Amino acid sequence: MKDTPLISCVIPTYNRSQKVIQAIESVLGQSYSNLEVLVVDDQSKDDTKQVVEKLAQGNPRIKYFYNPSKGANNARNHGIKNAQGEFIAMLDDDDRWDKLKLEKQLQAFNKLDSNYGVVYCTFARKKNNGKILRTHPSRFSSSKNGNILKRLLKRNFITTSTILVKTEVFKKSGLFNPRYKSFQDWELLTRIARDYYFYHIPEVLVNVYESGDSITLDKHGRVITKYMHLKQFLDLYEGQPKLLSKRYSSLGFTLFKLKRNGFARLFLKRSLKYNPLNPEALFLLLILSLKRIF
Repeated sequence: MKDTPLISCVIPTYNRSQKVIQAIESVLGQSYSNLEVLVVDDQSKDDTKQVVEKLAQGNPRIKYFYNPSKGANNARNHGIKNAQGEFIAMLDDDDRWDKLKLEKQLQAFNKLDSNYGVVYCTFARKKNNGKILRTHPSRFSSSKNGNILKRLLKRNFITTSTILVKTEVFKKSGLFNPRYKSFQDWELLTRIARDYYFYHIPEVLVNVYESGDSITLDKHGRVITKYMHLKQFLDLYEGQPKLLSKRYSSLGFTLFKLKRNGFARLFLKRSLKYNPLNPEALFLLLILSLKRIF
């Protein structure tokens, strides 16, 4: 690896011409300067194209691309396919990087062996007013480094804007799955974790802002996608019945909160098939039974 390898920073965007300016500035403001900014326009109806191309006139590191296949994951994939760098970083247009993010991640890669394909960092989830709601991953959580596949089979704790990935990783593990409307990072990272190790920088180097139009606010869609993830990687749960039980009870709990009681019972009973003593499943089934009575 070169001392100062090129890093390709992919920013997918749709109808957010003003927000994408701030995202581009977040990349150009990095302390590490050997980078290119690939803005992939997901067929916006506003003035995104004009705004980005105007910025590109004054800075050759900025490159505008029109996404020919509609969809956020297709936009990310289009950016990856056109990237020239040895490393690829992703930035959603409503997220922001700390100026030292890429520098610290590259420094980490320089100390790691070839088994490592991803370096990620802690991120803060914030309201638009700047108030921190929570940080991920929690400082109390374990298994952040090395082989984190089992941890990812439990739940996701990494978001797209935090990762720096060797370009070769996408060639081996594949690109984003267009079928996923949410949790696309979880699905991709689970696949990558089968092939590579991960390294975590325990610093908040990314701010993720909640947007009112965010796909992640679609709770019904999210539970469907969680089930898609479970079915896709079901073979990886072989020999781990308690973990599989936990995944099913988690789905049951989410459906319970959404008042989809019939589906909730289905998943909670399936949870008990793999662990008859799962306390969450037992408790929720008791509540659902009492609801039927009263």
